[in-house]
Amino acid sequence: MLGYSAIILFSLALPGLQAAARPPAQFELIGSRYFYIEKNTTLDWFEAARTCRRMGGELATIQSQQELHQIVPKLEWDSKYWLSLNDLLHEGTFVSISSAQPEPFFNWRKGQPDNYNFNEHCVRAINYYMYDSPCDSKARFICEA
Repeated sequence: MLGYSAIILFSLALPGLQAAARPPAQFELIGSRYFYIEKNTTLDWFEAARTCRRMGGELATIQSQQELHQIVPKLEWDSKYWLSLNDLLHEGTFVSISSAQPEPFFNWRKGQPDNYNFNEHCVRAINYYMYDSPCDSKARFICEA
């Protein structure tokens, strides 16, 4: 699984990491950055990442508490949304899919991350909190451009 995940991560982070000067049409300005919030379709984490790339963005990384508070009102309450963060390459070290670097902001729910059943490597947001979850489970997703 780890080797396959590394190949997928590498292929998802290939050319085009730089955001375009103009955000794609479906993206909206929330705070100081552009996001697309999928409110209907649920996908696994890998397909959500590919979908964001096809749209001209990437899975979102929330950069601060302020940004989280600007995004949450746009989300369906109690729904699950994939974010960019994952620990597929090194258990317990959550990195962004685009930078492969640890991110400065996490808002983990109490007891998270817990890697339940040793199978939770991708991060979902539910309301104001982040949870580690199985990457092959389905959720809505948030893209950034």
